[in-house]
Order: sequence, then structure tokens, then C-alpha cells
Amino acid sequence: MRHDPLFLLWTINCPSSEDCRRLQRWLPDEITPDAVVVDEVRGFPGRIETRCREPHRLGDYFESVQVFPSSECASRSFRLLFRRRPTAQRFWKDLMVRILQKVRAQAAQTTTTLEYRGDAEPEVLAADK
Repeated sequence: MRHDPLFLLWTINCPSSEDCRRLQRWLPDEITPDAVVVDEVRGFPGRIETRCREPHRLGDYFESVQVFPSSECASRSFRLLFRRRPTAQRFWKDLMVRILQKVRAQAAQTTTTLEYRGDAEPEVLAADK
């Protein structure tokens, strides 16, 4: 049986402190529970291409997605915490990846690194709160 973590903490490393501040201002609107990502599903029944668009609301998959300042290189990095709903369908991973892709696309040379995954809230955040 598969066990997916409830908490995933990512470190976002930006090329400059200016990019870091800009991303932290831009990101909250992208990670609200009501934010919607539309997935285009393609199929080829009978060798004929069909397409349909499926909307996915962030709040249906995550209890919250939060931005936290980073304790390391604070001026050029921050953290992004995904709190997955225990009942979230499999598409939660796709949504998380798409958010991370959007972050990287906003500032060239931005990197994302998984710092923590588990079922308890990461203790490392207590010092940042």
C-alpha cells in the first residue's frame, strides 16, 4: 500500500534577493485554496484525438500552501510548505509540481529543493515563525 506524506517543505533558491522578494509577493495569489489549475487531458479513441479540460482547485488537494522565510541565505531563499489533505486524490503531486514550475518560470535560475517530507509538521519551521 502506498503512503504519501502529509507535509512537504521545499526551499526556493533565487538568483538574487530582488527576485526572492518579488516571488514572495507574487506567490500568495497563486497558492490560495481557490486557485485553479486546468489540466488538458488528451486521448486517442479510435485513433481520433480528443481533448478535455479538467479544472483542479488547490483547496481540494491541500489544506494550505504557505510561504516561510528561510533561515539560510535569508535574502535569496524562502520555503514553501504544502499541507496535503489526507483525502487528496492522486493529482495532488501534479498540482505541487506545477506550482513549483511556475515559481521557477518567474525568475530564471531559480531552483527548488525538497527539504522535508513526512506526516508531522516540520520542526525546522518553529524557528522561522
